[in-house]
Amino acid sequence: MKKLKKELAILMATYNGENYIEEMLDSLLKTQNRISLVVFVRDDGSKDRTESILKRYSIQYPENIVLFFGENMGPIQGFDFLIKKALDEGYEYFMFADQDDIWSEEKVDILYERLKQAGNSNPFLIHHDLAVVNEKLEMMDPSFWHYQNLNPCNVGLNRLLIQNVVTGCTIGINRKLALLASPIPKEAIMHDWWIALVASAFGKIDVIKKPLVFYRQHSTNTIGAQKNKIQINKIKAQLNLSKYTNQANAFYRRYVDIMNEKQSREIISFVNFFTASRLKVIFMIFIFSFYKSGVLRNVGFILKILFQKRV
Repeated sequence: MKKLKKELAILMATYNGENYIEEMLDSLLKTQNRISLVVFVRDDGSKDRTESILKRYSIQYPENIVLFFGENMGPIQGFDFLIKKALDEGYEYFMFADQDDIWSEEKVDILYERLKQAGNSNPFLIHHDLAVVNEKLEMMDPSFWHYQNLNPCNVGLNRLLIQNVVTGCTIGINRKLALLASPIPKEAIMHDWWIALVASAFGKIDVIKKPLVFYRQHSTNTIGAQKNKIQINKIKAQLNLSKYTNQANAFYRRYVDIMNEKQSREIISFVNFFTASRLKVIFMIFIFSFYKSGVLRNVGFILKILFQKRV
């Protein structure tokens, strides 16, 4: 019998997801490519019924669901674990899923086609918009990018160092990128941010300007969507950007030997960003275009640098 090529792996890290995970799995498994699709799920030590729900689905769909259970390690290392497992199994393309969203029936087909078109000669990432909905799936905004005032095309390395515009549950990547990005270091702010940085520096990031996921907002979201608006309390909050520079530093140490000169200059400048004087920092923001999406975010960012005590 001819052995089927392992092409598409969906990676899902779960934790206490009993309220929504059945709807998520149902939406994912409806896809037209269900027969060739395998969902790798790692549960992060859930205390609710998530484990039993996952086991029931794995019995119902034995060819489509692979389960792993372990102690709590957080979503970043959970997704990295799944990347390694799918790579070891020889998969060519990867998508990431959250436990509480709903996927449109066309999402997998659209991303899968774009991934196959890109192939595996160079690192490649594709991402798309989301529709923001509440717990009952009632529409809050048909575009996550509009809701948060994000520009999905701001994916240059200089822009991604300071702000991520690539949302994990919208990502499709090829094997070349997965191999280059993993293992994800402990300094990474989130798995999607790290993968986007690697794709920006050494490959290509493409975008689909269409919402293909219903992005459910509820009280237990790990990240979630926040309406972009002026919030004085955030401007007054203590400026702590060490997490950004720690991530950039880890990126530099990992990839210094394959960076070009421009990339090296950008990252070194960013890593030293917050040890320099305030005026020099403002100067570097303009020189290297370390901007976020939207005027309000940049005004707030600069005000913090100028007037707040820095860590």
